[in-house]
Amino acid sequence: MVNLDKLPPGWEPASTDVLERTVELALRALQTSGPTPVQERFAAYYAVLGNYAGASFLDVAPNEASAFTAADLFAVSLLSVEVGPQAARRILGETEPAATLRRRLAEYHLPSNATLQTANEQTLLAMAGLHLDVKKVLAPVKAARSNAWVTASKLCARKRPQLFPVRDRVICKYLGLGSNYEVDWQAFRHLLRQPEVTSAIQAAVNATDLDESNVVLDSIPLRLLDVALWTYAIGQDDPT
Repeated sequence: MVNLDKLPPGWEPASTDVLERTVELALRALQTSGPTPVQERFAAYYAVLGNYAGASFLDVAPNEASAFTAADLFAVSLLSVEVGPQAARRILGETEPAATLRRRLAEYHLPSNATLQTANEQTLLAMAGLHLDVKKVLAPVKAARSNAWVTASKLCARKRPQLFPVRDRVICKYLGLGSNYEVDWQAFRHLLRQPEVTSAIQAAVNATDLDESNVVLDSIPLRLLDVALWTYAIGQDDPT
């Protein structure tokens, strides 16, 4: 039997306190009552006539499972990040970095239907390989330092939306996380394994007024969780 809790060698384990706290904060962000109920935030974020990314982040075509394309770079721009010209040429051209990314996407442990809640040690390693290679491609060639972890997270989420959370500083601050993907992914995996969290996500979907198809929700729980957390966190003066 595969041990779904086993971590890759050398990874920092998320503490029990961190995991328990993220559940509490996620459930707070998923409440359907109170001053900012999640269904109202969903309706605003996913409104077709609104100015948020909504479901377009995943729906912009083509969304190829086996390669990064110009559509992916446009999709992440909807989440307020940019891929510069130099990095775009390396990602989209007939380059060794582009070939490396295609090889990463083709890895056995990184199939397009893989989910974070069932991610085992090998899947986490494959995720890390893709994430780090995307970060490397995004870095300016002669830059002394570069840490484009937010943009890399969003590009990886576009390719494997059931595996990679859309990590950014707003969500990580709200959940009390840093910029360590090892701990962050464990926290999100833990959230998706909690029945009360998945039930709250479904309750939020059920409560959202689709307004005769003018609201188009994502169908992937991880994406809905991302949106619930982000839209709640940005509205808090002191989210902790």
